[in-house]
Amino acid sequence: MKNVDWMIWKLNRFMCLVRGNVLPFNKKNRRILIEKYCTFKNYHWITLDGNNEIQKGTFISADNPFSVNIGNGTTISRFSIIQSMQGVINIGSNSQIGDFCNLYGQGNLNIGKDVMIASNVQIVPNQHTYEDISKPIKENPEISKGINIQDDVWIGTNVSILDGVTIGKGSIIGAGSIVNRDVPPYCVYAGVPARLIKKRRPK
Repeated sequence: MKNVDWMIWKLNRFMCLVRGNVLPFNKKNRRILIEKYCTFKNYHWITLDGNNEIQKGTFISADNPFSVNIGNGTTISRFSIIQSMQGVINIGSNSQIGDFCNLYGQGNLNIGKDVMIASNVQIVPNQHTYEDISKPIKENPEISKGINIQDDVWIGTNVSILDGVTIGKGSIIGAGSIVNRDVPPYCVYAGVPARLIKKRRPK
């Protein structure tokens, strides 16, 4: 079993390196570190700009060409899941995705640069409707408005961000919060649902 795992890891690394020579996976041939047990679905549709670290056990799935794009210097930490789900996920440069995060892209997910996302964060730009009680909820239509997280945002551990939300530049979301409404720039929000705690002001 150990040999099989080793072969899978080597194959993933080989595919990533090959793609770097033919498609934008590593278009400038800069450093990309991929640790053991990472899995890439449709790796030829995943763009890494370089100087990236993809840590142990990460799963990245792209359903369409260029539907997962990860900026220069961005790290995806252990056992996180990134799935485009027929949408597009863009993560800006020098951002950090923590351990065990789930990022989905149904309605498109845009994450800016210098963003810090702690562990166990759930970001889901999609929701079920439930008005038609003659059908099971899973058969009711879905809505996907998208989620936008602007530059220099810090999201604490165990936060859930729901569909249709924009988090403004420089804002902070406290640990354990559920964000179901827009957050203005340079604000601290926390709670269930998240509410304004204070505003960040320049010194």
